[in-house]
Amino acid sequence: MSGDGECCRLLLEHGASPNHCSTRGTPLMAAAAAGDCETLVLLLDAGADIEAEAKDGLTALAAAVRENQKEAVRLLLRRGASPTRPNKDGVSPVDLAQEKVLPEVYSLLMQASITHAADEALRSSEVRQAAAREEVEATAVKAAAEAREQLQVSREQTDLKIGAIRDESEELLKRLGISRKR
Repeated sequence: MSGDGECCRLLLEHGASPNHCSTRGTPLMAAAAAGDCETLVLLLDAGADIEAEAKDGLTALAAAVRENQKEAVRLLLRRGASPTRPNKDGVSPVDLAQEKVLPEVYSLLMQASITHAADEALRSSEVRQAAAREEVEATAVKAAAEAREQLQVSREQTDLKIGAIRDESEELLKRLGISRKR
């Protein structure tokens, strides 16, 4: 499907799968290797799996790196391709760019790796903060419930003590022959 955006669009409109995988990989991998950004966009917009792997573990990003297709690399990174995802041999697109001595592509991949790591750390931090907030809220709700319960017990004890004092006072007044005016 790579190389001809219009042909690709027609095939997709007529039900072709953007994720069809042949022995050579997916259409996304072919478009990435060819540097065909128009077709990449069409395929991604049609639901192509950006992290789909060929039998050898090659991804579209790795295909673009292998062929030094800077714009395709840039586009795939913007659309969420992982620069650090290793293939079956443990080689990531970053490693591939370093091995092939592709400084511009390597720089793009490293920037994306750093951004990805920072985003992951931020997400992790936000999750921890949300969990801490939930724990604080749960503790506050529990403490408020315990305080209400303790207040109710204190009121009941106070009412009992007041009742006992009232009864004792009335008994004492009776023994002394004093009547209370009401």
